[in-house]
Amino acid sequence: MHITETAATTGIATDGADLEIGLASRAGPWRLAACAVGVAACLPYLTLKALWLSGHLVGWTAAGGKEALLATGPTAEVANGATASMDLIAVLLLLALTLRPGRRAPAWLLLLPLWVATGLLAPIALGFPAGLLASAGQTSGVLGRDNGLAEWVYGLVYTGFTVQALAILAAFALYARARWSWVFRFHLGEIPRGATYAFQRLIVGGATVALIPYLATFTAWGLGAWLPVHERFAQTPAQRAALLVVAGLALVALVGMYSLVTKSHRVVDWRLWPPLVLAWVGVASTFASSLYRVVWQLSGLGGDPVGAAALAVLAGTLAGLLLGVAGLLLLLEASPGPSAAAQRPDGATCGGGKAEGDAEARRVTPASDSKG
Repeated sequence: MHITETAATTGIATDGADLEIGLASRAGPWRLAACAVGVAACLPYLTLKALWLSGHLVGWTAAGGKEALLATGPTAEVANGATASMDLIAVLLLLALTLRPGRRAPAWLLLLPLWVATGLLAPIALGFPAGLLASAGQTSGVLGRDNGLAEWVYGLVYTGFTVQALAILAAFALYARARWSWVFRFHLGEIPRGATYAFQRLIVGGATVALIPYLATFTAWGLGAWLPVHERFAQTPAQRAALLVVAGLALVALVGMYSLVTKSHRVVDWRLWPPLVLAWVGVASTFASSLYRVVWQLSGLGGDPVGAAALAVLAGTLAGLLLGVAGLLLLLEASPGPSAAAQRPDGATCGGGKAEGDAEARRVTPASDSKG
């Protein structure tokens, strides 16, 4: 049996035996179901965008909503086209995680858009139900006053986004289990301190400093304590709950990254994948949602960025980028090398013989790697 993919072709080293076994087989029923549900969840949003781009302003209220949208002219058309394209990319990702050609795509070609998609969808998937709970029994509704959109549009679109997030999560988890099974087997103590370890800690520390104003701003917005700009985005309990979710995801990013990078004696026996999931979701959310806000503001549709609030959003974008770089370096150095990739979990090599090494040779003892 030969190894079908290496670090040279993917950009990330893989467990060759698992890749051969996992990706040579057809996608199972659960992955097919996740793909079908996710694609179906994209259809309402894409339908609305197609109607709006064709001039049928379904869901916009007559009291100011349609007039405000039409007044923006080409800017609104570009924004609608861009957001519709993002949903089409979600469809392509679901297909890539399910169909055979996509399952053999280079790792970076899947992971980068998946990371950004996670960052855009996770705040919605968590913030939407939190907002519904916060607004239960309230008379102000979800959107607040003078938003221009009918309430049913919010429910339709954000329900679709939430289902998309869950479908992509399920499909990606099953895909990763087949392609990178070492992630689910390793413990944090088995991840060595590579050549860039000191640099990883440095940029994680810098990102932590940058996240302080970001966390303070979104927490204040969520509590209604400080609203110097964009008051209309924090009018209702539902909107404020969603802002608190954004702040919470930034904290999740720090918890995940510090668990991965410090590898103190308290966490060396943890499985790798739980803190990796926390870091993936938290860091992606911090970066992508902040960048989206920056682009939205600069487009003129979200208002002009003002003062400390704008700087805080920029700081969140920078912090998310730094944490993402640290996570990438850690994974590149933690991935099994060519010799480990050719070895099955049961000790047999890809050629069918017994492996000469011991799996425990990869383990880093707490005495040598758990300090800090």
